[in-house]
Order: sequence, then structure tokens, then C-alpha cells
Amino acid sequence: MPRLPQFLRRARVDRLGGKRIEMEIERFIEDLNFWFDKVFLYQKDKKGPEADRFMRKLSERVQSELECISNDRGFECEKRKAG
Repeated sequence: MPRLPQFLRRARVDRLGGKRIEMEIERFIEDLNFWFDKVFLYQKDKKGPEADRFMRKLSERVQSELECISNDRGFECEKRKAG
């Protein structure tokens, strides 16, 4: 029986941690709104297929950059563990 309360505490912490991350993401998105406005205005002047292609390519590049940041962070963490 003692394991059940410990499990519940962990679940509560994970849920609160998830909410904290969501709040941080919301704040970060708010900071990016100026950039998003520029993207909206740029693609708004393009024709439908061209705008779609632009947004798809932009999304791919942003995702690639985020993956690089994540990988670099993982590499830094591994260096700290090893060193």
C-alpha cells in the first residue's frame, strides 16, 4: 500500500510540471508574436500554392533549428556527465 501514495504524488508532480511547461511555452509564443506577424504579412501577399509552399518550408526549417538546439543541449549534457 505505501507505493500507491508515492505513485500518486509523482503523477501530480508530472501534471504540474506539464502545466508549467505549457505556461512557459505560452509566454515564449507571446514573445514571438512580432515575428509571427511578419510571417503572416509576408505569406499573405503570395498566391495560395506559393504561400502553402513557403509555410511548409518555413516550418521544416524552424523544426530543423529546434532539433539542432535540442541535439546541442543533449550533447552538452553528455559532455558534463562524461567530464
